[in-house]
Amino acid sequence: MAIKKSKVSRRKFLKTGTIAAGAGAATLAMPNVSMAKTTTLKVQAAWGGGIFLENAKSYVDRVNQMAGKGLKIDLLSVNSVVKT
Repeated sequence: MAIKKSKVSRRKFLKTGTIAAGAGAATLAMPNVSMAKTTTLKVQAAWGGGIFLENAKSYVDRVNQMAGKGLKIDLLSVNSVVKT
């Protein structure tokens, strides 16, 4: 019973090694999305009341609901940060 020796060419060895190294580097360079913190965006309203403020609140609620834990928008009242 003879043992069959397989011969690996230099080109195949380098090609396989390069692919493996690239995959390893890509894995290390990828950010860990599950540990990302919530980004909070503070937005000051330009309206003291009325339909425009209601629409802004509705928009903020929809964005917060769709974004999940990744993004949160805080709607601040008029003149709370910058006097208009």
